[in-house]
Amino acid sequence: MPSYVPRTHFLNAIDNKFTAFSLDVARYVEARTLLNVPEKQWKLFTVLVYTHIAAAVGLCVSGIICFCFGMVHSSLYNEVSCSNGVNFFIPFINVVSSFAGLVAIRALHLTWPAFVHVVTLLVAFPSLLIVATVTYIEADIWYKQASGTPEPVPAEVTYTNWAKIFADLDVLITFVVLLNIVIIGGEVMVYLKYWFLKMDRTPF
Repeated sequence: MPSYVPRTHFLNAIDNKFTAFSLDVARYVEARTLLNVPEKQWKLFTVLVYTHIAAAVGLCVSGIICFCFGMVHSSLYNEVSCSNGVNFFIPFINVVSSFAGLVAIRALHLTWPAFVHVVTLLVAFPSLLIVATVTYIEADIWYKQASGTPEPVPAEVTYTNWAKIFADLDVLITFVVLLNIVIIGGEVMVYLKYWFLKMDRTPF
């Protein structure tokens, strides 16, 4: 007898496990909607969702503005402000998450929009922690560069302390990131109490 498991059997075993897992997730999700949220908490949750949209879009726009200013005005420095992409690529995930929340509150009687929203929130939360850390470090670096004048400054260039402006932009972005993190934390708490831990229907 062969001492190995045929490849088809191995793939079938993986397929069966994945199917069982998918059915378990589907049963879990189908048993839950946002109809469990009490009226008072629902009003708060709705405010958080709309505030999240505004804060997420504001974060994405501020990251793009920082990058554009950096590309134009970083010629006197050894690096370009906001050039690593952290300030606009990761926040785009946050924008997707915020608009998933809009769908969830508009279709609160449905099961899957809430699931998509909570998954995107759980992805956005640690991602934004990375953005906050990076922008804080970059702000500190730019503030140190702002204490002196870059050399040499071309005679035809009117010197402006752009390092200070870049640092201020990074501080602003960090503040907006932290605001988004707080909002996401509030949304997740509502999901934890009224969605994760509470069924409102019998799963199939």
